[in-house]
Amino acid sequence: MTGRPFAVLSLVTLAACGTVSDPVEVPFAGFAGDLLVLADTDMPAFAYANGILKPRIEENDAVYVLSGGLEPRVETRLAASNTVTTWPNAMAVSQDGRFAFVIEGRKGAPEDVDAVDDVQEALPPGDRLTVMSRGSGGLWTRVGEVETAPRPTGIALAPDGRHLVVSTATQGAALEFFELEGGRPVMPVQIDVPVAGGVGPDTGTITAIAWHPREDVLALNMGGDTVGFARLRRGADGAVMGATVEGVVTDVGELLSVLRWSPDGRFLYALDTGWGPRTIDRVLNGPGSIHVIAWDASAPRLIGSVASGRSSENFALSPDGAFLATLNMERTYLPSGFPTGLIRGRSASSVSLFNVDPSTGIPEQMGEAVEFRGVLPQGIAFDRTGHSLAVTVFQDHDANSTTGWVEYFHIEGDGTAARLRPTGHRVATPRGAHDLVLIP
Repeated sequence: MTGRPFAVLSLVTLAACGTVSDPVEVPFAGFAGDLLVLADTDMPAFAYANGILKPRIEENDAVYVLSGGLEPRVETRLAASNTVTTWPNAMAVSQDGRFAFVIEGRKGAPEDVDAVDDVQEALPPGDRLTVMSRGSGGLWTRVGEVETAPRPTGIALAPDGRHLVVSTATQGAALEFFELEGGRPVMPVQIDVPVAGGVGPDTGTITAIAWHPREDVLALNMGGDTVGFARLRRGADGAVMGATVEGVVTDVGELLSVLRWSPDGRFLYALDTGWGPRTIDRVLNGPGSIHVIAWDASAPRLIGSVASGRSSENFALSPDGAFLATLNMERTYLPSGFPTGLIRGRSASSVSLFNVDPSTGIPEQMGEAVEFRGVLPQGIAFDRTGHSLAVTVFQDHDANSTTGWVEYFHIEGDGTAARLRPTGHRVATPRGAHDLVLIP
């Protein structure tokens, strides 16, 4: 979750409640594929609102490897500094499933610091890229770290696996490209890219990136309200030499988070949290949106916008692109007590399921959003069948909670008859689970 904390709540009134349902659970039928789960253990979820970093927990930041199948469980824990204060665009896995990479957007606060005024400004900028590898026996190990430009904000891998790109908030290094040799980053090249837009503190910064599945094109979240498309320039040896912005779509939403391409690369989906730059925008917010941009090198254009849930910070596309699901934090990030206790949307998060029209790329919501317990959910992924979903939960609603988890959902039916069902199945993690990816 990015943006400013919102400790000033004295003028808050009751806000409208979104449409959600709580259907009967269905039996858990398994999850086809293993997952990597990112956990930031440096702060409770409510620190966004009140700046309080206690209670501390003994676990350090990590990536957890969760096996799939009928009995998912944590198989391996790998140390990896990371932060929940970036958008959920902090981890990438190679298409052959052999390497994974995690950026450190910000470091944790010193141990003797119990509270801060602003978790965004007070936490020191990160500068690490952690590299992990899966061996022939399937065991994941931590290969090491590589230095990045300060305050990385997003990460993406080239479809051919040759290059990795990191976006940063460092002037002159908006994009930092690493060539990969045996899966390991070498020879960084820093490229400046003019940023056309921005909302509040994100003005002038690329805050999330997505690599086109078939072209040398990057989609760029330019400061939260503009989407740019940069085509790469390469030398004779294939090395990245520069990037040229070919198209820009402006005034896209209130505050964009992550971007994802359709599997065939015809459409780009930009998720809108529905927030704006002000403190109060995280308290009185309405629903977010899914914005659909048709990709055309000469003139990319916004072709549709569909309402999502409230405070949607992440979404996932099924492997075939037939389904899209948004993960809605609602207002679970607000701590208990007056006046926040009067605000609706604190007691549960939700997931919304959409069927995607294959010809137009426009999603249509299937049924009402499904509620589930938990605070600050950010990570979401379909399994290989496209009919099971896994989501992360940062922690429980108790301010002293030190536990997070991964929760599973099932999709019944296909197309416009599809409906999302909870299974109630969970795998526990330490507090701080906030992003996840399916291992190819």
